[in-house]
This record gives sequence, C-alpha cells and structure tokens, in this order.
Amino acid sequence: MKAGYDFKLGDAGYVTPYGSVSGLFQSGDDYQLSNNMKVDGQSYDSMRYELGVDAGYTFTYSEDQALTPYFKLAYVYDDSNNDNDVNGDSIDNGTEGSAVRVGLGTQFSFTKNFSAYTDANYLGGGDVDQDWSANVGVKYTW
Repeated sequence: MKAGYDFKLGDAGYVTPYGSVSGLFQSGDDYQLSNNMKVDGQSYDSMRYELGVDAGYTFTYSEDQALTPYFKLAYVYDDSNNDNDVNGDSIDNGTEGSAVRVGLGTQFSFTKNFSAYTDANYLGGGDVDQDWSANVGVKYTW
C-alpha cells in the first residue's frame, strides 16, 4: 500500500512525499536430498516500510508534447527474517536493515495518451545492495 500527496510548485513542478508498506509471507518446506543433506526451511516473513519523495518539473513544448525529468529519494527499512537449518547448521539469509533508494528519470509525452520513459535506480545499505538498474518503456493511457 502506498500513499502520498502531490504538491504543485508553480505550473510545472511537483514534489510528492509518500509512505508505503508492503509484505511477503511465505511458508517453508523441509526436504532431504539424495545425498542425505537435510534442509529445514523456515517460513519467510518480510515487512518493508518506505518513506520517500518524488520530485520533477515539466517542460511543455506544445499542447500535447512535454518533457518531465524527475528524481526519487527514499529511506527503506526491511524487517525480514529467514532462518534455515542445513544439516544442523543455522543460516540466516534475511535482509533486515535500512537502505536508501535513489532514482533519476525522464518522461517525454508525444501526445496526450502516448509517452516514453527511461529511468535508473539504485538501492543500497545494510544487507541490501541492488546495483543500478535501468528501465525503458512506452506508456499508452486511455
């Protein structure tokens, strides 16, 4: 669940502070391999909390065409636990901890309904390190 509010800065700028909460709850399995390795997979429970801000500015070229560069900055806390027992040894591969999400992007509107976008994102800190990722796409709205 994500909630935020768009604050307009003049006619073309915006700042959107937001908060979000998401969760994953997965049951575990116990199994044994043919070489007698035993795995006691515990359930995996994760709650992720995020507080952030999105901001951008729209440069209008015509009635339908516009370019909107934007950035994102957020604090992310993941409260996860994933303990497993492998041949009697306990292994914790959860990702509990804090991280920072940073993103830059731009969107170009060709018409009122058709646009293209590109962005780059990074998430890192604590037990989490997601290298830079890039997205490119088109959107059609009706």
